Amino acid sequence: MGQRWGTDRGRTLVAWGLVAILILAGVHSWSRAFLIDDAFISFRYARNLVEGRGLVFNPGERVEGYTNFLWTLLSAAAIRAGIDPEIAMPPVGIACSVLALCVLFLWGRALGLPGPAALVPPAMLAVNRSWAAWATGGLETRMFTLLVLATGWLLCRERTGHDMRRSPPLSALAAGLACLTRPEGWLVAAVAAASLPWRARAAGSGRRIAWCATAALIAGAHLAWRVAYYGGLLPNSFHAKVPGLRVASGALYLGLFALHHLAAPAAVLVILLLRRSGTTTERTAWTESLRFAVPLVFLFLLYTLLIGGDHFEFRFVDHLLPVLFLLIVLVASPRIASAGRGTVAAATLLVAAGAVSTLTGFRDFDREIAFSGARRSISIVSVETEAAYLAHWARMGRWLGAHAGKGESCAVAPAGAIPWYSGLKTLDMLGINDRELARMPAGEGLNIGHERMAGIDLIRERGITYLIGSPEIRHTRSTEYTPDIVEVHFGDFYWYFRVLIPGSAIRPGTYR
Repeated sequence: MGQRWGTDRGRTLVAWGLVAILILAGVHSWSRAFLIDDAFISFRYARNLVEGRGLVFNPGERVEGYTNFLWTLLSAAAIRAGIDPEIAMPPVGIACSVLALCVLFLWGRALGLPGPAALVPPAMLAVNRSWAAWATGGLETRMFTLLVLATGWLLCRERTGHDMRRSPPLSALAAGLACLTRPEGWLVAAVAAASLPWRARAAGSGRRIAWCATAALIAGAHLAWRVAYYGGLLPNSFHAKVPGLRVASGALYLGLFALHHLAAPAAVLVILLLRRSGTTTERTAWTESLRFAVPLVFLFLLYTLLIGGDHFEFRFVDHLLPVLFLLIVLVASPRIASAGRGTVAAATLLVAAGAVSTLTGFRDFDREIAFSGARRSISIVSVETEAAYLAHWARMGRWLGAHAGKGESCAVAPAGAIPWYSGLKTLDMLGINDRELARMPAGEGLNIGHERMAGIDLIRERGITYLIGSPEIRHTRSTEYTPDIVEVHFGDFYWYFRVLIPGSAIRPGTYR
């Protein structure tokens, strides 16, 4: 079987198969393209940078409320080029997604998978709901995943290809850039550094030092700049979103992730393992996997478990999905290869298993649990719900921008689209972009990542003009009014917020 695919004709078929998978993945991602409110936080930082105010959320306030330095700089480059980031960045995400599938295929080949088997993990992702959705969103999600996969592939190639003489190793460059893309990139770099052959004399200690120096130079330079510019080792958003251990929430989050994306592939894998014993997987492939891929998955799952997961549909474990699919196929490949005529059927079953999440979809999960004497609200929203939210909030932001006065301000919980479109100075009520709020005690019974909320006293102390909070939307007019309420009728819904400073540009009353 391996000899057949090693011919020119076999390699051509594999190449065309990869092209077809990439096209399918691109079309699937474009069909699910959306934007998330949090993306506009990064866009606002990028716009302020381009307009000379610095990398800040509000002019004059040095707070690091973003966690995607490299992505924010790319957004700034788009703005500088005259392209709105909400238009420019989703295609960049799709491009990163397509490149990530190419890298995943190459990683599989480097691990010793035959050409057809190496196509299976990218094909499983191409038809997967979560992979398609998070190719866009306007965030750095897929760019980070690309860098994680690139680190794993390059490490494998450098070791198995005896390429450690390269100075500096490209895997160190990928790991360093991952650190600039998300703070979790430091974990990727640490796992990669630990996987280096520290006892091997062939590469020489100089090569290992070169690897660590390359990654440390990239990541360390950004860390030094962060401390100098923002005054802290960690982004402010980490203090706002991670008030402590949230194991129960994390376990539920990971359980739902496994149910929606891993249960079907795992079931197919069990069937394949029971059907035929197959041949033994090459020791080199598993040695490589145990050095980087397996520890990476374990540590990221542990980290996600401890911090409680995320509010959005499996965004936080997006980078693990391709690694997990690769490991599944790595286990199954000897059985696939030994199945004779059933090879195509076995591969098709795995790809179909990857598509189960697309067929079943995902409904918003909202539940309150009690753990260790504390109440926790767990809310995981689908990408469709988030897209619907954004459509409302964008209209609100544009309306505020057209009606609010110069120098006025607002306090809002979803601090993305409304501040972006309105241009108003904004108090982020969740503390992501506010140093004082991010370090206040967490409230009980609030959702993960949203456990701090500004009270009315603090909002008044800041001199905020308009209190929006979590935007109140109704499809019928309210019968309960106070003298400071503004009602805006958008045609298909009513929006309500409060005026805190009398004599503001927007007066209490009804607007159509």
